[in-house]
Amino acid sequence: MAPVNEQLTPVQPSVDFSPLRLQTAINKLDAKNTALNLYVTTNQQLANVPVITVPARFQLYAMVDSTNQPRAYLAVKDNKKLFVNRSGKLTSSTSLDPSVRFQSAPAYSGPMNTLISYRNANERQTVKAALAALSDVYSLDLTIDERPVPNRQYQWILTDQLPKKYYPKHATLFRVWSNEIRPKMSFIRTKP
Repeated sequence: MAPVNEQLTPVQPSVDFSPLRLQTAINKLDAKNTALNLYVTTNQQLANVPVITVPARFQLYAMVDSTNQPRAYLAVKDNKKLFVNRSGKLTSSTSLDPSVRFQSAPAYSGPMNTLISYRNANERQTVKAALAALSDVYSLDLTIDERPVPNRQYQWILTDQLPKKYYPKHATLFRVWSNEIRPKMSFIRTKP
């Protein structure tokens, strides 16, 4: 994130990006006399920051870093593919976005075994409704269980409790969330 001159070359050595460095740079602006145009690429460091404060007049432009490795996608129902398109929108389509490089094969295909494990019936019902909506909108092929099935590998576990069982064969996404539990937690356990 080095400043550039009129020839669009860095005027000082580049430094490593960090959310703190971005916030510090924004804080140095004259907020009254500046309209900020902020261009960012998809960046996990930014996704983990609770808030970045910007002036009242700003424009945010999310850019796709075309130098990244080919993107993963999922094969879902009805011969569709689930992927993030060039503008950063989650998309379900019969063909991949031709302006984006994708991996040669889907990262996952077939039904996604999903376990819903909520003690509170209302929360369980809300999560089931959300999964039904995701399935309808994005053509996800979800096999949903409310109780663990012996010998079934779950790709997605939605719960209000920390998991007791380790699923060693594949990566499993655990989403621990409840109205009573703060903060919300997500973590992935993968094969060692």
